[in-house]
Amino acid sequence: MGQFSKWLLHEDQKELFDYLFAVVLNVSFLAITGLLLWPKGHAVLVWRFTKGYWVFYVVLFWTAILLLILQRRLRVDSTRITTRT
Repeated sequence: MGQFSKWLLHEDQKELFDYLFAVVLNVSFLAITGLLLWPKGHAVLVWRFTKGYWVFYVVLFWTAILLLILQRRLRVDSTRITTRT
């Protein structure tokens, strides 16, 4: 586990770490919410939360892909930029 945590916390893996951290926080929120609402008889509400999170992450995933494609298409070649003096 030590090598994996060092690799994950490396600067090159910042986006992956942020994504995994967000997923863990959302899953823990659902688990805590489920445990709190279950005794009150509102466990169906947790299922609705889960479906909402699933839709949110699907939309987020496709938006990230589309923005990545757009960013690559509009990227400027920085080696050809000259400065005026």
